[in-house]
Amino acid sequence: MSVSIRHPLLLLLLLTDGVGADLSSPPLQPLSELEVTPSCSLERLCDTTTDLESRLAEVTARLDRLQRRMDSRLGETEPIPPYSAAVRDCSDLPAGSASGVHLLRPELGRPVPAYCDLTSAGGGWTLLLRRADIRPRRDFYLGWHEYKWGFGELDAEFWWGLENLWRLTSLLDRRYELRVDLEDFDGGRRHALYQGFRISSEEDGYRLSAENYTGDAGDSLSYHVGQRFSTKDRDHDSHGVKECANIFKGGWWYKSCFKSNLNGQYLSGETPPKSYGVVWDEWLGINYSLKMVEMKIRPTKKL
Repeated sequence: MSVSIRHPLLLLLLLTDGVGADLSSPPLQPLSELEVTPSCSLERLCDTTTDLESRLAEVTARLDRLQRRMDSRLGETEPIPPYSAAVRDCSDLPAGSASGVHLLRPELGRPVPAYCDLTSAGGGWTLLLRRADIRPRRDFYLGWHEYKWGFGELDAEFWWGLENLWRLTSLLDRRYELRVDLEDFDGGRRHALYQGFRISSEEDGYRLSAENYTGDAGDSLSYHVGQRFSTKDRDHDSHGVKECANIFKGGWWYKSCFKSNLNGQYLSGETPPKSYGVVWDEWLGINYSLKMVEMKIRPTKKL
């Protein structure tokens, strides 16, 4: 991603000593030292112009290198939004935008990168989760901190983050629908659609709300409605004995324990009768691990 010189903060960083070894080129000569007077010759003026163009190209190259470093540290640096703060979810992107990673600002605060699906079923979708046959495998058996803030690569397997999801679905002037796209290892595809999707704050355990299922995959999410999110280090399930997240190696709105487990272990098709995989029970059963899963949301109503 290239960055223009509209961003003076980046330019200032480039001209200091703390940018990093890979950007430690010799400092630029101050422009004030380039003497250009009315009496200078045409040849000298041309040389000065060439020198300025060379220095501008060097600054642009440094900006590009710094932006690549920023892009590689997802969640660790504050990205610079290419669009206005009005882009709260992917449905707000300008017409003609391409599917891929964009910067959103769900509310006042730091903008966050998200993957936008702008083609499927009318487009406008903000992705929350992707599981797919991509190597190296991404470990989803992680703790509360990782599920809160998100992990993975937005163009590969990832979990967007419960905090981002709460910030987005808690907007008072929008209501969201959730679409779950599923694919098996034989090329079969199904989907499930839910209205009124949102989650509560961390203080309430990121409790799940969704209703009015439609689709052809079967309803494997309504069982989990009202549940708080559980991870291997924070047990919120309703099982009296088991800790579902530790048994089934994932993070989810476990109840006692699940009808769906989209953050389970990535396996291949039929699995041993332990239900450890990426599961949507109402389609292929609890012992079938799916090849591909995407969870995505878009607003159905903007007040």
